[in-house]
Formats: sequence, structure tokens, C-alpha cells
Amino acid sequence: MTTWFANLTIKTRLIAIFALVIAVIVVVGSTGIQGMKQSNQNLETVVNGRVLPFSHLKNVADAYAVYIIDATNKANAGLFTAEQASDSLREARQTIKDSWEMYTAGVTSADDQLLVEQARPLFAAADAETEQVQNALIGKSGHVPGLLQDHIGPLYAAIDPISNHLGTLLTIQLSFARAEYNQAMADFATRHQFTWSIGLLGTGLALIFAWLLLRAIVRPLRSLADGIDAIAAGNTAVDVAVNRQDEVGQVADSFKRMRDKLQQDLTRISEQARENLRIRSALDNVEANVMMADTARNIIYANKAVVAMFRHAQADIRAQLPRFDADRLIGLNIDTFHQNPARQADMLTNLDSVYHSTLMIGGRTMTMIANPVFDAGGERLGSVVQWGDRTAEVAVEKEVANLVSAAAAGDFSHRLNPSGKEGFFLQLAEGINKLVETSERGMNDVARVLK
Repeated sequence: MTTWFANLTIKTRLIAIFALVIAVIVVVGSTGIQGMKQSNQNLETVVNGRVLPFSHLKNVADAYAVYIIDATNKANAGLFTAEQASDSLREARQTIKDSWEMYTAGVTSADDQLLVEQARPLFAAADAETEQVQNALIGKSGHVPGLLQDHIGPLYAAIDPISNHLGTLLTIQLSFARAEYNQAMADFATRHQFTWSIGLLGTGLALIFAWLLLRAIVRPLRSLADGIDAIAAGNTAVDVAVNRQDEVGQVADSFKRMRDKLQQDLTRISEQARENLRIRSALDNVEANVMMADTARNIIYANKAVVAMFRHAQADIRAQLPRFDADRLIGLNIDTFHQNPARQADMLTNLDSVYHSTLMIGGRTMTMIANPVFDAGGERLGSVVQWGDRTAEVAVEKEVANLVSAAAAGDFSHRLNPSGKEGFFLQLAEGINKLVETSERGMNDVARVLK
């Protein structure tokens, strides 16, 4: 069960939570609507079955006790005219007739029907006495004080029983109304409790599922975040144990593939770095004057030999380039050394094979051998340049040429100046001087013999 739940996708879990919430809303809403309908039905039952009948009985009781009795007493006291009393009695009797008919039309129970039957003779007696009063007023007009004195007692005697009977009916209606009201309140309380129970249960389940979902997401993501932090700190051997088949499991699998690829890349980069370090160390210590420039012809590498060469020639170079500093070659554009920078830039940009050039910089003769550098994919990375300072060599060549020209003309007095020369050039100067000196002595001896 746990494995099955863990393998559910996050999408499925979210849909399940939303479905549960919607189901709870539907149940609570339908229960509430049903409760409202039931309450409305109960209210209609109370109104139609109890309140309206109660009002009809009240109209009958008021018509007898207020209108008939009151009109009779006022006419007898001279407060009503005969016409006013007759109209009041006629309206009261019509009200009694209409209200009683509406009340009896709604009577359905046997108990209520029995009380209705019991009321009929009482109504007949009260109607008879009322009619006696009406007959006494026939033909009379104006105030008739004392005319109805003999009718008041019998009228009260006839109406009091009906009033008592109506009171019983009213009490029964009130008791039934109260009972139906209590039942409606009990039904409402039950539905209210049920609605709250369903709502709380659904909310609780939704919260539990949401917590489980968050727990299922947050923990693995925290583990992945720790793994990423470990890799960022340099630990590429970190492992993330997330045995799931959902989206989080897919992210974990992608993380593991990324970690493995990163390990391979770091191993390859480390090997390349060691190889590059060996090459750089070799280049730093070779006697050749080597520098490298990027595709924009900015110097990105200069070995010790080329720095020493430019440092030795720095004073002369500053005659042409006042701000030249041999210790700040890195970042300097190689076009700076050429008298025509645009031509130099175009040549190096389109360089696809070895290129030889001789430059005059500050009176010094410099040679430059440039080669393009490409990566394994054939993309141009820059250029490697080997420099040479032929200033001393050119000067020696000129001296030798002058000496040879003079000797050819028979002048053996010229000598190569050994000052400032070293190595091969010093040996060459000393050897040539000895040769010329020997030749000069030989020629002098021959000359003396011939004399």
C-alpha cells in the first residue's frame, strides 16, 4: 500500500485532493440545499397547517367577542346608531362565516374534525342570538339607547361557550404548531450537525492528504538540494536515495545522471588540466620565445624566454612604443608591434598556415613566426607566435660583410669588434679576426719577399 501510494504521481495526488475537496463541497452544499428545502417545507406546513388556521379561529373569536358584543353594547348605550350596529353585526357574521369555512377546509385529523362537529351547535346558538339582535334593529334608525338591553344577557350566554370552544381549538393549534416547530428545529439540528461533520471530515482528510503530499515532495527535494550543495562544494560522489516513480523520482534520476555526467566531465577536465599544465610548464622553460594570442589577437600567454627577450629590448622598443612594458604583455594586443596594425590584424585573422615576418621595432630587428591554433572541431582558437631578436645577428652580418669587402679590396686592417658579443658571435668575431690577422701577416711577408 505504501509503495503504491509512493508511486502515485504528484499530478494524480493533486487531482485526488481537489476531487475530495469538490466532493466535500458538493455533499455539504447538497445537504445545505436539502436542509433549506426541508426547512421551507416545515415552515410552509406550520404556516399553512397551523398559523393560517390559527388566524382564521382568531378572526372568528374576535368577530364574536369584539364586533358583535361590542356593537350590541354600544348601540344599547347610545354610542352606535341602529344603522352602525346593523352594519357591524352583518360584517361580523360574514367574517365568521368566511373564516370558519376556511378553517374547516383545512381540517384533516379526526380529532380536529370532532371538535369542529362539537362547535356546530354552539355556532348555531350564537348565530340565533345574533340574529335576534339584528331583528330588533330592523326598522330602527338613529340612536336607540336601551333598546337591546334584554338581548345582552342571552347574547353573552350564547357567545361565551363558543369563545371557550374556540380557545380550545386555538390551544390545540398552538400545541401542534409548537410540536411541528420543535420537530423542524430537531431536523435542522440534525442536518446542521451532519453538515458540520461532513465538512470537518472532508477538511481533515484534505489536510491529511495535503500534508502527505507536502511531506512526499519536501523531503526528497530537500535531499536533492543537499546533494546539489554537496556537488557545489566539490563532492561529486554524493548519492541521493529517492526510490519513487513520480515526478520527484524523475527529478532524482535526472540528478543522478547529471552527477554521473559531471563526474565524467570533471575527470576529463582534470586530465586535460594536468596535460595543459605539463605543456605550459614545458613552454615556460623552453628557450624558444613563445606567446599565444586569442582570436581578437590579445596576448593570453607569454613564456619566460619571450618575456626576457622583450625585457632585454625594452629600452629600444620604448623609443617607438613609449608605454611598452615587458612585464605586462598579457592582455596587450599583438597588432601594437606592427607599423601597419590593420594589415597585421587582417593577416592574423585569416591565417590558416605558418607565416614568417620580420619587424623593425625601436631600431631592433625582430622575427615573427605565427601559426593558427584550432580545436578538435576545427574552430579557430587563436595564434601561437615565436619571436626572435636578430638585432645582434644582423649587426654581426653587417660587420662581417664590411670586413670581407675590405679584405677583398686588399685592406686587412679591419677587425670585428668583440665588445658586446657573446656565445657564437663572440667566437665568430675572434675566429675571423685571427683569420684576417693571419692573412694580413702572410700578405705582408709575401710583399717583403717580392721586394
